[in-house]
Amino acid sequence: MQITRAFAYAVSEYFCVIMLLLLLRSSSQIKRHNRQQYWFNTSLTIQAAYLLGDGTRTLWMNHLLPGNDFLINFASLYLAITLNILSYTTLMFVAYKIELPLATSKRQNRIALGLPIVISFIDVICALFAPELIFSSNDINAFTPFFSGLFLFLPISYSAFVFGVTAYNALINRKNGLGHYYLVLTFYPALMTVFGFIEVMLSTALPLYSYAVTFYFTFNFLYQLNSSIREATIDSLTGLRNRENLREFIDDIWKQGINDQYYLFMIDMNGLKSVNDVYGHVEGDHAIRAIGQALDDVLQTGNDGIVCRYGGDEFLAVITVTDDNQADKLVQLTRERIEYYSKVDQLQSAPKVATGYIHLPKEKIPLADLLKQADSKMYAEKQAMKTGDRAANFFTDEITGLPNANYFHNFAGNFLKKQFKEGKQPLVILFNISGMHSYNDRFGYQGGDDLLRMVSRVLREFFDQENSVLVRYTEDNFVLVTCESLSTVKQKVKAVSEKVTAIDSIGIKAGIYQIRGQKEDVIATVDMARRAMRLIGS
Repeated sequence: MQITRAFAYAVSEYFCVIMLLLLLRSSSQIKRHNRQQYWFNTSLTIQAAYLLGDGTRTLWMNHLLPGNDFLINFASLYLAITLNILSYTTLMFVAYKIELPLATSKRQNRIALGLPIVISFIDVICALFAPELIFSSNDINAFTPFFSGLFLFLPISYSAFVFGVTAYNALINRKNGLGHYYLVLTFYPALMTVFGFIEVMLSTALPLYSYAVTFYFTFNFLYQLNSSIREATIDSLTGLRNRENLREFIDDIWKQGINDQYYLFMIDMNGLKSVNDVYGHVEGDHAIRAIGQALDDVLQTGNDGIVCRYGGDEFLAVITVTDDNQADKLVQLTRERIEYYSKVDQLQSAPKVATGYIHLPKEKIPLADLLKQADSKMYAEKQAMKTGDRAANFFTDEITGLPNANYFHNFAGNFLKKQFKEGKQPLVILFNISGMHSYNDRFGYQGGDDLLRMVSRVLREFFDQENSVLVRYTEDNFVLVTCESLSTVKQKVKAVSEKVTAIDSIGIKAGIYQIRGQKEDVIATVDMARRAMRLIGS
């Protein structure tokens, strides 16, 4: 009976090895070229090697394969060292997966790697000079309590660490849709530790550990594969489908002969480049996301069809619409929803979109021709919106590309309220270029414009626009609102002055005002900064 169980145990482990190697082969085909995938594949390899060694050791111990005490001793040492390596590779996989500091810190990495090296060295010493510390004198098939503890110390320690980190992240991310991501990672150390402990300490005849880890690696591989498929078909910024999905959908409705029930909508954001240049790419991304959320709410939800981000600032939708009146209503609802999400995301201003739509004809027409028709209608709407575009330019300084005084007076108040709500204390700094008029006289207005652009670049170099508001306020004045500390601001102002004054006949001075509360008038804060600047030298 014992021999039969041992044979079944070994065969089961060999079967799990075959499964893991098949997974490894499939996983290697996923060309993601990142460290997560590397450590996942490495863990798969080490796990297969461990199970192969454990199955062979079982056959040797029960005389089902020719062997001796030396081979059994060697196999036990092999298992201990392999499990130590597996603990490390698993730790690194999780570290890269959830971006722990361990993934990038060489010092932490050396510590994590040093522990399995030290324990493996102790294992080798025991095998060479004190084999009685490995096997129980009562049962050759059982480890001594000392070696069992040494054997399980590293897997339990690293697994406990991984379990704690991933479980904590699952808890704090349970409301934002990422909790399940961390739970998948939490699952592995739990399986590895529990079933490994049962098998080593209770000497069960079932290969519980091999079944558990094979199940997990299979599950994790399928989970990653599903994520890869989702990443390939879903736009990461908006959560909408991509252009390939749209082509497939249109082909399907052509084949079914129901294409005349659908309308094709083309939606394009106006002025994304200007938003990126003036407010930064983060603001641009938020604007694209707001449009995507609005399209998902209005066009996708409750309608048969598909909405996708076609590329950059362009969106396409193919949905069932009864007539042009309903299409117009959907466009209007989309614009209202964009306004709503812009307020929710606290955008500087709601993004404007131009739209064009066509009713799909009964006869099949190439997608490129359909897009041309929708684009021509959208272009006509863009022409009609040119007045609105000029109004948008009302807030941008043409020379420097920065927001201007009009923008500051209209939107700086919202920025200050947001900072006070977050418990920050903003500063207003007024910069003045000394000798601007004489510089214009010497080098002409083109030279003066170049100087203004240079100063704006220097200011943007020292002050992060994502956390500050920088505007060209008047002819030779710039205004900055920032939440950096006063000491830091003074150092940066000095550095700006040194860089600007390197130019002949040009200097720059600044007045700083600490805003007392959110009820202060925005224009008054600039006047206070100007008063501070006038006191320079007094």
